[in-house]
Amino acid sequence: MSRITEEERAILDGRTAIDRALYMHGQSNTINAKKLLVSGKFITLRPHTRFIHFPEHTHDYVEAVYMCAGRTIHIVNGKHIKLNQGELLFMNQSATHEILEAQQRDLAVNFIVLPEFFNNVLTIMGEEETPLRRFLVDCLCGQSSGAGFLHFKIAEITPVQNLIENLLFTLLQEMPSKRKMSQLTMALLFMQLMGHTETLDTPDTEQAVIFKALAYIETRYASGSLTELAEQLHYDLYSLSREIRRKTGKNYTQLVQEKRLAQAAFLLKNTDRNVDYIANAVGYADYNRSSFRRCAESVSADRHASGAGNSNNSEILRDIHMNILITGASQGLGLELAKSALKRGYHVFAIARHVSPELGALQGANCSIHTADITSAADVDRVYEEISQKTECVDYLFNNAGVWLDKSRVSLTDPSFSFDDVSRQFEVNAVGPLRITRTFLPMLLAGNGKCIINLSSEAGSIGNAARKCEYGYCMSKAALNMETKILQNAYPEFRFYAIHPGWMKTPQGYAGATKDCTPQQEPADTAEKLLTLAETKSYPYLYGDFEGNPMPW
Repeated sequence: MSRITEEERAILDGRTAIDRALYMHGQSNTINAKKLLVSGKFITLRPHTRFIHFPEHTHDYVEAVYMCAGRTIHIVNGKHIKLNQGELLFMNQSATHEILEAQQRDLAVNFIVLPEFFNNVLTIMGEEETPLRRFLVDCLCGQSSGAGFLHFKIAEITPVQNLIENLLFTLLQEMPSKRKMSQLTMALLFMQLMGHTETLDTPDTEQAVIFKALAYIETRYASGSLTELAEQLHYDLYSLSREIRRKTGKNYTQLVQEKRLAQAAFLLKNTDRNVDYIANAVGYADYNRSSFRRCAESVSADRHASGAGNSNNSEILRDIHMNILITGASQGLGLELAKSALKRGYHVFAIARHVSPELGALQGANCSIHTADITSAADVDRVYEEISQKTECVDYLFNNAGVWLDKSRVSLTDPSFSFDDVSRQFEVNAVGPLRITRTFLPMLLAGNGKCIINLSSEAGSIGNAARKCEYGYCMSKAALNMETKILQNAYPEFRFYAIHPGWMKTPQGYAGATKDCTPQQEPADTAEKLLTLAETKSYPYLYGDFEGNPMPW
């Protein structure tokens, strides 16, 4: 490689600019792969041209530069990069690239790679979100969601250096199955690099944060937390959550789940450890075991059959770790929602002013119970902190807590009419759900379900208003309906439902509910229908009954 090439000899003999005809068509500043690659090949090597400044250009291929000796200075998308011996630089098709003059002892080799070469590489790498996988996806799609380059300082990482040497050797030799061998070697190289994201150098502050986050997940997937990561990076929790989603297209919990599941599948396939041990090892000790067993075994079987990750991992993961937050869970509909959610494999976070014996009996690995008055800012903030120690996301929120203090149905002029009761119903029925929603918004944004159900009532329908009393209850539920609509306008990525659950046999109801009122519902039946309504995603927003039938606002 150190020998002087014909191109370099011409430069040393007096040529003052690169020979554009070797690289480009006409006046284009894009280096054309057809100029460098033999027809039918997806990858090739060429030594970097020394002794001359290579002006700004782009490539219609993916380029990787490996520094064999010395150093070179690259300007990629306006950023100066010093590439030292043993370091590796990847650039996608959208990156602008300029190289300052290199000297005789500065030996670099360029990998010229068509994006199609990475198809099998990507399959072998699996579905875990990493900087390299994101880079390859961008290359295959012809776009750039990040800096457009990756600079690995891996001079001291012996396994990586060995794989690069193997790749060089494979590409320089004529042998059967050369393409397949080079693809497998490249895939192994990328998988090694995935395990060394700490060597990834980027001047892009935002990109650096994401790389550090992915590196954290790589090593702390079993016991880490978004809260801990935010503290380490000196980042605001909410801002970090949004940045991860913006840069990767996934939230923190999804990334952790993918890593856990991949590791579980690996352990199932390559060790004799039982499922319970593996669940604990990858961080699922407190989750639904039957769901985990089914999920891990499914993925393991799929990987064994195809050598790739399960395309339905995201659906399966929901069975393992879907979180539901329920207020007013001590009795009635809230209690039945908790019971039904547990039967469906959810992890339940139940909030109640007082823990009833029935609710207390549900406490366990998949049910976390918290006491709070939703009208108290201090209580709600405390509960948020408690829950944040257990999870970073909430998939479904049921604002079920409510109060009905108008059972006597007195007129406005009746001496027993109580403005305190009116205010109390507003605080519980309308302000409380808004407080819960606002406080838990970071977790809800991080969740997969993105559905918030406010338990309203037909009493809040202005279109159907016919009552002549129950001011506090009717007005508070109408306010809750308006709250639901405003929230939907403000956060279109969510589904906000205001639901009339029907008359039920609950302490909130009254004796006539089972006799002369329709529809007549058992709380358990209503709970099942509400969960199904949340899961089916049939409506972008809704004010309706428990069957999903719209009602007049």
